[in-house]
Amino acid sequence: MNLKSALNEILSNWVVAREQTFAKHHLANFIRRTLKSTVELIVHDIAPEFEVTGSAGQGNWADVPWLSIRNPALSSSTQNGVYPVYLFCANGSGVYLSLNQGTSAPEEQLGESQAAVFIDAVKRAVLNVIDAKGWSQDPISLHANTPRGRSYEPANIISKYYAAGDLPTNEQLEADLRQILALYQLIKPEMVSIAEFQQGHRLSDVERPQLEVTAAEDQGRLRLPRNLVLLAGISGTGKTRFVREQAKNNHLFPRNYCLVAVRPDWVEPSDLLGYVSRLTADNQPEYVVTDVLKFIVAAWKQIVDSGLNPRIATSEYGAQQLEVVGHRSNCRRIPPYWLCLDEMNLAPVEQYFADYLSIAETQEWQWRDEKFTYRCDALLKNNETFNDSLRARLGLAAPKYNDLWDAFCAFGIPIPFNLMVIGTVNMDESTHGFSRKVLDRALSIDFGEFFPNDFELFFKNESQNIALTYPIISHVDIKHLSTSVDPAGEKSISFLIEINEVLKTTPFELAYRSLNELLTTVANFNPENEMQLQAVWDDFVMTKVLPRIEGDTDRLAISHRENVDISVLVELSEVLQRQLKDIWEATNRLDWYRLQPNGQNEIISCRSRPKIQWMQSRLLNSGFTSFWP
Repeated sequence: MNLKSALNEILSNWVVAREQTFAKHHLANFIRRTLKSTVELIVHDIAPEFEVTGSAGQGNWADVPWLSIRNPALSSSTQNGVYPVYLFCANGSGVYLSLNQGTSAPEEQLGESQAAVFIDAVKRAVLNVIDAKGWSQDPISLHANTPRGRSYEPANIISKYYAAGDLPTNEQLEADLRQILALYQLIKPEMVSIAEFQQGHRLSDVERPQLEVTAAEDQGRLRLPRNLVLLAGISGTGKTRFVREQAKNNHLFPRNYCLVAVRPDWVEPSDLLGYVSRLTADNQPEYVVTDVLKFIVAAWKQIVDSGLNPRIATSEYGAQQLEVVGHRSNCRRIPPYWLCLDEMNLAPVEQYFADYLSIAETQEWQWRDEKFTYRCDALLKNNETFNDSLRARLGLAAPKYNDLWDAFCAFGIPIPFNLMVIGTVNMDESTHGFSRKVLDRALSIDFGEFFPNDFELFFKNESQNIALTYPIISHVDIKHLSTSVDPAGEKSISFLIEINEVLKTTPFELAYRSLNELLTTVANFNPENEMQLQAVWDDFVMTKVLPRIEGDTDRLAISHRENVDISVLVELSEVLQRQLKDIWEATNRLDWYRLQPNGQNEIISCRSRPKIQWMQSRLLNSGFTSFWP
């Protein structure tokens, strides 16, 4: 039984059950055993030492049944300390997943008034070290009828509420549980200590842990298939702000964010990465570093700070490579670093970004069970300027970065796997277009379509953008698809084959890279049903297919059609109407990128249909069309 089914079983039967005899009641046993074992499977995958306990009452029905998850170092029982807990409303209306506090022990040791001060101090101390974004910090409402049931309400630190009859997907429930466990692991015993409080120590003065993003926090993030993203849209829609807000999703901000204004006169990679200068006082060559290079190195430093050490290894072909070896949990702990290239196409991207575009294709992930090896060629090759001066200017002087610096000196500086490069894009007379070399290597997002500006919701927009993160698959394997609705990838392959049949006689044909990216997206997004799979395909068309289509009537004509006036867009629309039949004309598809206030994904209309219609209308009216707004 999965978590959603277990919670639903309790919520559906609680009101009736509590009117029946408590002794040996099957629902009480269900909470103590079945729900416990279901939650334990998830908890012990992260922290085997945590203790899970469920209760529906002792001798009589409890007013508020619960299931707690305790770290013995932070809580010896539900009467003290801090612990995550499922709290079921007394009236059966819903259930909270709460990071809560035991109140009985503080009241016994401190008295009721001082206990309230202590509980508030603990809450402030915990909120000082966790990222509570997406979680409510307000007192919860359990509709309790007893002092014991009501005691949970003000002791809440953070929580999420799930209404009976409207539970989110099992995947989302498990993701929330993993995230709250990750936040729980950041709490230190002295932060919840009554003794510390009695001695007059401020609990909120406890030092913030250095490792802010932890193993399970990734469960609430969406892994993209590419770490190069183009955000296209008219000026003023919030593209640059969007990147900044993504960086704010963990405590490293602003260290994990770098905004670079692209200059129109950039024409070569040195404008981005720096160059060797010989105009020095001692006539010795010196490398002139840029903010971008410093930020790339900062992303590498975070990898080291998170416990991984890059090393030099010899490939099967005898060449030296810099590689990182780690566990899947390391990827969850290491946050993305966001490099925002503002107005990216003010200069020709194919020129100043050429080195990055080429080296990005050498990023390679190899997985064996839960262990990975990451490799990438050098973006900046080692040279005579790799000396102590450069090391200091790159922020690597500390002894803990000795191995990293040695690897750089031996091999060069590769692209770190946690680097996300986001280019904001406007298309007007002052900017440059993109070649297919760029489009093939990037995820192109029409910002207004994916993150719309709704003027009517300016003061009350409650939807939330999902936190994004970097890919950890370079070449998809069939095992990556095993838990999706397309476990062998056959449906997605057939979909792309039919799309490519339309594009084959045009300059817009797709190749293996596109197929790999589609299957990687299916692996990352893990659709559970046909409609969700079609939502993945819909977004793939929007981000990878339509951005390639640009030109006049002749360029978009399909040579094998009897009516040469029919464009590739018309035939593509016909194919998509069949392939996306469940979502093509309805407002029923899941939005992978935005959440409703209740934590569930937004429900939207098909994205590609109106976009194709807009592009076709533009072609008919002006004789030319493109994807870009």
